[in-house]
Amino acid sequence: MLYLSLTYLVLNPLFSFLSSMRNLSTTKAAGGPNDDEQDFVEYTSSAFLGQTHTMVTYTRASESVMCAPLMIDAAVWCDYFSRQSWHSDRVAKALAYLFRVADGLASGVDPGFFRQMQELERQVVGMEESKSFILKGWKERKRVRIRPEEKTTEWAIPHDARIICAGLACVDMQLNSASGGDGGEGIETFAGEKSIGGGSVSMACKTLSRLCHGPPLQEDYMQITPPVVHSVIPLCKIGNDDTGNKLLKILENSSVCRNVDTTYTRLARQRDPTSRTALAVLPIYQDGRRGCFFDAASNGTFSARDMVSMISSLSAGANAPPLDTSQMTNEEIDDYRERLEDLTPDYGAFLFGYPHLLPRLQGEALAQVFLEARSIMVDGGLIALDLNGVPEGSFQTREGSLRSLSDLRNDPVIGMAIEHVDILHLNEDELCLLTGCELSGTAASELEDEYAIASGVNLFLRAGVCVVAVTRGPKGSFVSCNNAERFRRTPML
Repeated sequence: MLYLSLTYLVLNPLFSFLSSMRNLSTTKAAGGPNDDEQDFVEYTSSAFLGQTHTMVTYTRASESVMCAPLMIDAAVWCDYFSRQSWHSDRVAKALAYLFRVADGLASGVDPGFFRQMQELERQVVGMEESKSFILKGWKERKRVRIRPEEKTTEWAIPHDARIICAGLACVDMQLNSASGGDGGEGIETFAGEKSIGGGSVSMACKTLSRLCHGPPLQEDYMQITPPVVHSVIPLCKIGNDDTGNKLLKILENSSVCRNVDTTYTRLARQRDPTSRTALAVLPIYQDGRRGCFFDAASNGTFSARDMVSMISSLSAGANAPPLDTSQMTNEEIDDYRERLEDLTPDYGAFLFGYPHLLPRLQGEALAQVFLEARSIMVDGGLIALDLNGVPEGSFQTREGSLRSLSDLRNDPVIGMAIEHVDILHLNEDELCLLTGCELSGTAASELEDEYAIASGVNLFLRAGVCVVAVTRGPKGSFVSCNNAERFRRTPML
């Protein structure tokens, strides 16, 4: 609010006249510049003893000069509402006072200036009250409206919390219409390449950053509806190379919302100047087959120490110089710490992907990372684990038997970390490899397969996971939840 007032006071001394001038017709000044305009305005007000007082003003100014503060304020207000994930319909009504004609989503707003200012106040107060309601304990508000030709979902993340996406990241270079694929030594051809973000970090960032409250008006130009997630923060290990630069650009441009913050990944790449960025070359052969040449590069040296350092840097005081507290009172020290805490953004979820492809982020190291992430999040946040790359022979059982709970907890990759996981995602093949359940995959065995999946999922629930989601390709998903006691252990759920 203060910024808004200062903008008008500094950039436009004639602001007091704008409320009456904006809806009046203007006349181009003869011989003046293209946007030079003059206005003749008559103000009439009530005076003493029922008399009226009329004041006539003549104003001449460049329209661009008068509009500049309005354009700045429109940007300031849009940024403010976007940070609160306020719906675009309400934002349009709130900002109707900035425009000459209330049109589009603002249609129907009272054309009177003071009525429109009241609408702005009403929207701001309503938004703050809604935010306050969430902070007092309502963890999520969700409303789904279904119409014959439209489906709209509106929801908000508590505390405007950021989401951290950590784990494996690489650049996927697809070679289109490649020849060969038979292992020969001849020169093969392809028709162009396309580079996209690969790995769990890239895909999670892309998906989360594209969640918006409604579609953009012009997706290639700008996103005018607020994103659901305030900021998406990738934490991955990349090198100081061209592939790393390409991956950063892919991450930052994955959404028109521009809400992917690569600051911490950029800082981390400076600590190991010799590392290389992972690259997957994926020839798509002319007969439809696909190949894969994968260089894990820096993912092979990505350690718990690297990840913990990245997580620690997310706090506001992480990069501040050491504070000399010898001359400070306890009250001053507490005040300093409170100010640092206020400056630290709220983090709500930590999504980690592909530990089987990260050899130094397994077992105890993975558990350490989860505990560190839990310590910086609101109410402990959410820990989600996405599995991929589970190798054949991960666990050997007698035919038809399931792995025991003790065996799962002693798994060298996820065993020590599994009790810290709130949400686990894996596909049915990975479920079979990790639990020993067997699926036939035929139409006649559907009920037996679902029973087998439930038995395997139950093993993870007994190990402490709260929600397990098993994706089954064209057959959809199988999702199972733990009991109420387990949900209470993770307040953010």
